Amino acid sequence: MPFAGLWALVPVSGAALLIVFARQDTLAARILSLRPMVGVGLVSYSAYLLHQPIFAFARIRSPEELGIPAQILLSALSLGLGWISWRLVERPFRGQRPALLPGRGLYFLVSGSVGAVLMALAFAIWANDGLPGRANVRYAGEIGNESFARYGEQFAECQPEAARQAVELYEHGRRRCLQSKPDVLPSVVIIGDSHAEHLFYGIAAGLPDRTVAIYLQNDIPFLDAPRFALLFDVLDQNPDLTTVVYAMHWPRRMTDLDDDAGFESRLFETLRHLKQKGVQVLVAGDLPWFASEAPYCKYETFQGHDRYCTALRADADAARLRYGPILARVTAALMIKIVPLRDFLCIDSSCSMAPAGTMLIRDSNHLTVAGSLLLGGRIAAAIPSPAP
Repeated sequence: MPFAGLWALVPVSGAALLIVFARQDTLAARILSLRPMVGVGLVSYSAYLLHQPIFAFARIRSPEELGIPAQILLSALSLGLGWISWRLVERPFRGQRPALLPGRGLYFLVSGSVGAVLMALAFAIWANDGLPGRANVRYAGEIGNESFARYGEQFAECQPEAARQAVELYEHGRRRCLQSKPDVLPSVVIIGDSHAEHLFYGIAAGLPDRTVAIYLQNDIPFLDAPRFALLFDVLDQNPDLTTVVYAMHWPRRMTDLDDDAGFESRLFETLRHLKQKGVQVLVAGDLPWFASEAPYCKYETFQGHDRYCTALRADADAARLRYGPILARVTAALMIKIVPLRDFLCIDSSCSMAPAGTMLIRDSNHLTVAGSLLLGGRIAAAIPSPAP
């Protein structure tokens, strides 16, 4: 369970009980009055301020997850440095002795000067896009949403106008509704959430003679979903439509609905509706979810260390246990083909963001441009040429 969640009630409840019941004549009060406990209390604020960067840098620099012994050692280090800070900073600021500098005014002057120098240094680092050589670039390929969106600027806005009015917007205001050729109705439409969107570049590149469009909303792409109703109407009214690629972030959307029977029923009705239009329907499989974000993999400083780049295949299999059987039953009943994708990222017992030396994941679960060209190209290869 993530913190803060229900587990946060444990320390909060303990603190509340101490406040209510720790009177001078109680056992709790006598324990808290012991010199070691009082000492921890005195340095606790300084230790609190220092422990976060200590643990953060230790996790970044460690080739493995921090074990219990390492966490105990770092906690002791935080307390030790907290004591130094309390002794040399907190006490003098409060006018208590010993003081390294005569007078509180001089302390404020020195502290302000140090703070100003640190702020100037931080600004210089930011202005120069970091320190040179701060991290080794392990893998090729751009990551992040900005580079992914920038690649899409070469494409036209999707048709028709009704589709553009029904889709999500990028942060910079452009609609997330693209197509590979301008001013014509698309013959191939990818519909779904962001896990449909990240396939568009590859499918468009793999079908250069077709007009490919992406229709996207941040919702479960069901026929009766309010955000998708207009987009399905657009599909129904498109006389040039021959193929629909249906995709979503399957584990997340299952969790969003939290009704397996309802999910299966609505998925069946949606895909049956598309099949009844007489178009080819393909369903895209999903990708593994990585616990780390892509920058930690691309710029990892420890050569040969892949903790930030990999996920266990067993975890990906476990995530699929809920939606996999539902997807298999529905597609089998409707004779719809599923195009698996994660095999490109998963080899043997692990899955990788950069299986061939190029970043295919741009955050924790979305494809880069290179990943889209590769995996979207696999879907494009499964789409037959239109009948003459």
